Amino acid sequence: MSSASSLPVKVITIIGAGYSGTITAVNILRQNLGVQVRVILVDRNTRPGRGLAYRTWDDNFWLCCKK
Repeated sequence: MSSASSLPVKVITIIGAGYSGTITAVNILRQNLGVQVRVILVDRNTRPGRGLAYRTWDDNFWLCCKK
């Protein structure tokens, strides 16, 4: 059995760290790819997971719900 440090490293860069980019990174990291994976999230905002619909408190933005 090989150690984790001897596995090849795959670097994946995801542009956009809103909800979709963040959940994509999580799903990639949860998979057993047979290689070490390093995921880089690139976004101008500092808080990952906060896309346009999730970073505002404006009631005019509805996300799959009725008012």
